[in-house]
Amino acid sequence: MAPNNLISIRQLTNQNYHANFTWSRVEFQTPQGQTFAEGQKVGGLYQMRTCITNPTNKPVEFAVAARTWDVRHQILSHISIGDVKTLKNNNLVNGMEVDRNKEPTQCTACIQGCQTVKLFPRQAEDDVTQIGKLTVSDVWGPENTEGPNQEQYFYLFTDAKTCQTQIYFSNTKTEVLKYLKEYKAFIENQTNKKLKHFRSDGGGKFINEPFKTFCAKASIIMEQTAPYSLAQNSIAECVN
Repeated sequence: MAPNNLISIRQLTNQNYHANFTWSRVEFQTPQGQTFAEGQKVGGLYQMRTCITNPTNKPVEFAVAARTWDVRHQILSHISIGDVKTLKNNNLVNGMEVDRNKEPTQCTACIQGCQTVKLFPRQAEDDVTQIGKLTVSDVWGPENTEGPNQEQYFYLFTDAKTCQTQIYFSNTKTEVLKYLKEYKAFIENQTNKKLKHFRSDGGGKFINEPFKTFCAKASIIMEQTAPYSLAQNSIAECVN
């Protein structure tokens, strides 16, 4: 594998070099008109020869820059360094020059790609024993098909004790506080219970000053789930 697989014609011509194409061949020339590379059309590309004969019948050799182990690891789609060394030590890849003065390092992308997420427990550690102790919420939308009053979103509020859900429809995504107030009044009037904890994701529809001020005045403790952790708000996500 050569270190450079593609040649940019734009970069070539920007340096006053010439590229002469025919229906099946290409020829590169220096600004002085001397041919230094030839290529044969293969499919939609031209396969270049890196060693050709010039007018004096002396071969022109092209130097290949040595790449570090880390760069070779990236070029070869992040295969292990051990496999990269096997390819080099057994001469399995033509033109593969490696700078052996630099030792390989740990690849950050590979470390991140191999990370796993610890499974959430199947049962919550704290059981919800009272209505209103924990309310989970989420917003769904927009929906391409509008409702009778041009609704494209719905807001859901679910009591974790009874799993009863109240759904409110809206044509905007910014009315969470309005419907929380309605839900709070509904629970207090129907069950004579107070809302104590409110769990949602960390979206701006929930995390804003008016929303936080209302919860603080009503003594409602706000809880946010960790990013990309739908299981932490699984009740709301299942309803969604």
